[in-house]
Amino acid sequence: MPKTKENNQARNNKGILIIAPFFRPSIGGAESYIDEVSLRLAESGFKVYVHAYQPIVTNEAKGQSREVIGNLEIRRYSWFDGDLFHRFLDNKAFIFLYMTPYLFLRVFVWMLFHHKKISVIDSQGLNAAFINRVLSWVFRKKQVSTILALYDFKSSKLFRTIVSWTLKNSDKVIVGRGKSKSEMNYLGIPDQKIVEFFWWGGHDKFFFQEKENARKKTEMGLANEFVVLFVGRAIKEKGIDIILEVAKRVNAVEFVFITNNDGEIPCMIRRAEKTHTNIKFIGEVEYQNLAEYYQSADVLCVPSNYEEAGPLVVSEAISCGTPVIVANRGSMPYLIDNTVGLIAEPTPDSFEEKIRYLSGNKEIVDTMSENCIKYSERNLGMKGLETIISAYKIVN
Repeated sequence: MPKTKENNQARNNKGILIIAPFFRPSIGGAESYIDEVSLRLAESGFKVYVHAYQPIVTNEAKGQSREVIGNLEIRRYSWFDGDLFHRFLDNKAFIFLYMTPYLFLRVFVWMLFHHKKISVIDSQGLNAAFINRVLSWVFRKKQVSTILALYDFKSSKLFRTIVSWTLKNSDKVIVGRGKSKSEMNYLGIPDQKIVEFFWWGGHDKFFFQEKENARKKTEMGLANEFVVLFVGRAIKEKGIDIILEVAKRVNAVEFVFITNNDGEIPCMIRRAEKTHTNIKFIGEVEYQNLAEYYQSADVLCVPSNYEEAGPLVVSEAISCGTPVIVANRGSMPYLIDNTVGLIAEPTPDSFEEKIRYLSGNKEIVDTMSENCIKYSERNLGMKGLETIISAYKIVN
């Protein structure tokens, strides 16, 4: 094949490489995001290659090392587990060395043989973005960087400089609605490169259903109980201990926990379940069954005590007609208004106050639930996902 014809073929292909350290069967908002984006890109005519680690949290089920679904090909690499990522989350140097070099090596070797199939490299998170920065330069590919977390760039000049270098050559930087855009601007990323989306939730998995019908399908409790739901990882950053403390104080309200099956905090919840009849530990739930739990609850609590960019559970709950109480941290206050939820300090006292208020005012909860459906129609649905897909079409 003549060299010019070969180069034209490489430029005209529609292959997207997605570097995602965390991917299903790992469970979480970021994992759900990547799963849906990769599937939608594949449905849109792109050939999508996802390279990820096998789940690196202890006792998580492993996925296939290579999985093919239509235009989507997934490769998973085994690595040290034991939940080291969360245990050393505050140590940026350790996290970089733990997450980045080995994944870089595996993806680099794959690219040596397959780079002609790829026109765009997308990275999920800062560690993957560093890999993307190098690979997109070596193989002359378009660079898309997806940043779903918030960071404190002002506290460390070195960290800020490294991240700025990592992202500055990106053709597009995809971020969630809220504080993320201003963080990117602070790093020097211009507005025209930033793609800001509203977390979606109103797709075919998450929709309104009467509580009575949903509760028949779940273990949520009796229909006449006020139910508070927590959905998230069993780590202190997610504030799960805050809701557990409130549950011990407010006996008239049912508290349901959907989280990891194993670990110190799940053991604490199980012990509390034995002595408090209003506490229910559900554990892990398949993603396709999660909507029934949102639909069964009267309110979802998201008490994250760190600068969280935008948990997907907020959009999912609202799409199911379930009001939310979120912590006043990160981008969470940007995801709701007072028609669909309340904002609290991430403390037991503050969340207890909001929960007691709602559990004692059923008419307000009913009105909020009705407002959630309207809010979902205006803001959620597939608009956010289509905004993301458009970013890849622009650079491709």
